[in-house]
Formats: sequence, C-alpha cells, structure tokens
Amino acid sequence: MLASCSTLQFAYNSAPELTYWWLDGFLDFNAEQKPQVRADIQSMFAWHRSQQLGQYITWLERAQTLAARNINAEEVCALYDEALDSLDHVVKELEPRAVRMLLTMDAAQVEQLQKQYNKKNRDWRKEWLQGTPDELLDHRTDKGVEQAEKFYGRLDNSQKQLLRQLAKNSGFDPRMSYLLRLRRQADSVDTLRKLSTHAKDTDAFALEWRQLVERTRVTPDPMLRQYSLHLSKANCASVASLHNATTPAQRERAVKIGRVHV
Repeated sequence: MLASCSTLQFAYNSAPELTYWWLDGFLDFNAEQKPQVRADIQSMFAWHRSQQLGQYITWLERAQTLAARNINAEEVCALYDEALDSLDHVVKELEPRAVRMLLTMDAAQVEQLQKQYNKKNRDWRKEWLQGTPDELLDHRTDKGVEQAEKFYGRLDNSQKQLLRQLAKNSGFDPRMSYLLRLRRQADSVDTLRKLSTHAKDTDAFALEWRQLVERTRVTPDPMLRQYSLHLSKANCASVASLHNATTPAQRERAVKIGRVHV
C-alpha cells in the first residue's frame, strides 16, 4: 500500500473523472444519467477528502513505525483489517448515490456490465490460469518482486528466492480465485438484473445494495469463504517474512517513502 502512494497522490486529484470513465466503461451511462452520476462522484470525493484522509494519515504513520523493525503476521493482518474497517464509512456514504444510480439502470446496461466482465475475465484467465505450474509461479514471483522493489528498492537473489518460496507456499489457487471472482460478478449482475425490472422503491433498492455489498465482502459460499480467509492469513505471513528479511537500508527506504507521503 505504501509503495503505491506516489501513484495514489497523482491519481487522487483526477479520481472523480477517472472514476466516472471507469464506471461508464462498465455501464454506458445514458444522457439522463450522466449529470447526476458526475455530481454524485464529485460530492463523494469531496466528502472523502474532508472526512477520510486524516484517518489514512494515522494509518500510514502506524505502518511507518512497523516498517522500521521486525514484524509478525498478526501485526500485518491487524493493519490490513483496520484499513478494511475504514471502508464501512465509505460504503455508508456511498449508499444513497449508488441507489440513485440503481434506480435509473435498465436491462441493456446490465448486459453491458456482463459483457465487460466477460472481456476482463478472458484477460484474467490468460494472466493467471494459462501456462505450466512453473510458468505461473514465475509470473507470480515476478509480480511480487515488482511490488516489493517499489517499496524496498532492489531485492537481492536470496530475497527473490524467498518471494518465490512464499508464493509457492501461499495457498493461492488460481482456480479458486477465479471461482470467487465469478461468484461476485454473477451476484452483482443477477442483483442488478432483478432491480432493473422491479418497481422503483428507494428503500428496497437500498436494502438490496447493502446485502450485495456484504456478500461481496464476505462470500456466502463456505468453501470460497474458507479459501479467502486462509489466503488472507498466508498473505500477512508472507509480508512479514519478506519484511523481516530486508536490510536496514531497505527498511529505511520504506520508512522514508512513508514519511514523504504522510
């Protein structure tokens, strides 16, 4: 997360416009929807800037303190959970804006959403499911090295080998991750398809929105939920293991990155 700060800082001021075009790519807003969606996105980011950025600074300062020393998996997970908990306020603030958009959606836009999901799923399968086991492991290792070097600087060979071993033992199963991805997408499409044919009732739509958000955050499928929990814990352990294998100079670089962006 800290490694992405420079990108986030650059993107944040442009985020309302980028968010609009990202959503439009999925839903293809009509002429009546466009002004309201733009206004809702602008007001959402104005609220976020005034109410949430202070919490993020506190979070970054705590992460900065952890970066200076050895850490354990529990500390990483606690920091991650704290970041996720902050999303509750965002979801609550987003709800009336999301419901306004849902009330105006039609069946054609739901099909546009499904079409975009299908397109992105083809790319996902190509990146994460196609290839031999060793090729897929190489790809995951390269991704891990790329992200870690943004944070710590250049990794040595032993650290790269550690990342490869962590990736191998992480429990990440691309087939399970793809099933989880498909379940969430199908849930959103089915919900929106149902709402596009329902009587336009704000309270009913708000309830459907809240239930969809909860199912997206915590899948109701027991097998996929267990997989997600296991993978999350393994990721926390991997972050701690790599960090504890870094040099004092690499940790100092991580702390400086955090200090600059705080």
